[in-house]
Formats: sequence, C-alpha cells, structure tokens
Amino acid sequence: MNSEKVNMLLTSQTMKPFNVLMCGMAAFLAGVTDAVTFRDCGSTGARVTGVEISPCDSEPCALRRGVNYIARVAFKANANSDTTGFSAHGTVGSRPMAVPLPSNGVCVYLFPPCPIQAGGSYVYSYTGAVSLNFPLGVTTLRWELLDGTGAPFVCIEIPVRVV
Repeated sequence: MNSEKVNMLLTSQTMKPFNVLMCGMAAFLAGVTDAVTFRDCGSTGARVTGVEISPCDSEPCALRRGVNYIARVAFKANANSDTTGFSAHGTVGSRPMAVPLPSNGVCVYLFPPCPIQAGGSYVYSYTGAVSLNFPLGVTTLRWELLDGTGAPFVCIEIPVRVV
C-alpha cells in the first residue's frame, strides 16, 4: 500500500469515532439545555447570564402539575452577599400564588457554595414538582434570591403555562 492510501485510511478511521462523539455530544446538549426567555426584574447584586427549565420544549414553558422540573439560574455576582433566602411567586388571573420552596436555605442549591463573592460565577439549581394546587393558566413566575437585607440580589421573571 502506498503512503497516500495509508494516510487516508488512518485519517478516516480516526475521524469516525471523533465524528460520532461530536454528533452524540451535540444531541446530548440539545436535549439538556432548555434555555428560556427571562427578564431581569431588579437584581441589585448580580447579572443573570442564563435561565434553564428542564424539561421545557416551548415558550412559555408548559409546566405540568405534579411533575418534577429542574430550574437553573446562572449569574455573575457584582458584590459579595450573605444570602438569606429566596422566594418564587406568580399570579394566575388575579390570584397571587406563592411557590412553596424548601426552608433549608439557598446555599444547598448554589454552586459553587456560599458565600457569594463579587466577580464569581454561580448556578442556582433546584429540582421540584409543580404543586397540584397551583391553578391552571399562564403566569409570570418571579424568582428572587434575597440578600442579607431582604433586597433581591437576583431577580428574574419567566413566563410559564401551568397545565
């Protein structure tokens, strides 16, 4: 066999696994990155860089009652913060609805963990089910990460549809 054929054979044999790997990685990322449209609603200490809800295959996200979802909020801190809590709520029709969140603190869901340092990049990740009592319909979900004074260190609004 001449050297050109050997080089061509070697190149095609080493590129096949690479191509398969890249196609697989692209398919995986397409399935796990469910970025959603959001609006900053007055973050005082951070710049939100992305919001994901998984699974979410439409805008607004259709959230089924009783089903677990993963919500991730990525942000870059502009200031140090001792986070004290978080809240989430929405309004369906004219009825305000609080989203029940666990009371075990923000730091459990934050990576890297607390304390929040200026200049650091963080991801808040929470997995939970939509309450069976949450009314059906379209709402704007407001999520706030509160600083030591109770001000919204991070504040975002996300349109969702509860089904």
